[in-house]
Amino acid sequence: ARQSIDRMFGSVRSNSLIHFPGSEAPDAAATSPPRTSGMFSASARAAFASPWGNEFAGRAPLHQGYLNKEGKGMMGKRWQQRYFALYENWLCYWVDITEFNAGKKPKGQIDLRGCSLATGEQHTKRMNTFGLFHTHRRDYFLEARSKEQVLTWVTNIEGILGV
Repeated sequence: ARQSIDRMFGSVRSNSLIHFPGSEAPDAAATSPPRTSGMFSASARAAFASPWGNEFAGRAPLHQGYLNKEGKGMMGKRWQQRYFALYENWLCYWVDITEFNAGKKPKGQIDLRGCSLATGEQHTKRMNTFGLFHTHRRDYFLEARSKEQVLTWVTNIEGILGV
């Protein structure tokens, strides 16, 4: 736990995927999650259709909960609360837990393959934030309610990234 805290809030280790934007990020393994079913009804699984098919419908997430996501609106940056669920190689989000529990299609999904992770306070000027970065895709900044929640999310995402 102490090493994760150091990586998230202190020193950056060279073999960690936590780094600051602009530094070289190691490649993560690109594997597809297994297909299973059982948690949602067939109609709910069909509603979950996504670019990758129904691979996550019926699967329990590795971690889930509310985070604030930095979005870009017409009036500039704004933060929106979303319900996130972490699956192998994917971080999906819904407007709220009700849509998640109903098995609805996620509002968005972040492909974690090839991503790196870094603290976000310097960029966002907000406490308890972290960023997901990829050299060819959009950067995401997420905010948790506490440092403990940030640590839990970061630890789980690092597990996916193989750190």
